[in-house]
Amino acid sequence: MPDTPDVDRTARDMAERVFAAYARQANVRIHPGVEQTLLTRLAEALRPLIGRAADRLVDAANRVLDDIELTVPDLRGPRIASLNPVDKAVTTRDGSVPVISGG
Repeated sequence: MPDTPDVDRTARDMAERVFAAYARQANVRIHPGVEQTLLTRLAEALRPLIGRAADRLVDAANRVLDDIELTVPDLRGPRIASLNPVDKAVTTRDGSVPVISGG
């Protein structure tokens, strides 16, 4: 099996961290099917922006979160304030920073 390109791995890792920050503060438990959809859509949105300005990554992640909440009306959660692929920190707009160690 070929190695996953770095940009794909980075996008997937960032998507997982955004999801974890969002899910930690979501108002309802996120169904596994919604989780997979959200992770896929986050990775797809973030991938073309890897290596670009951090605010573009944050905007893309928040657009995906906005969209998922339109399709799952009972779901609400925080928006992303910052996303740092170097130290792997994701901060939500309310200021909480989930500590998620890298693998």
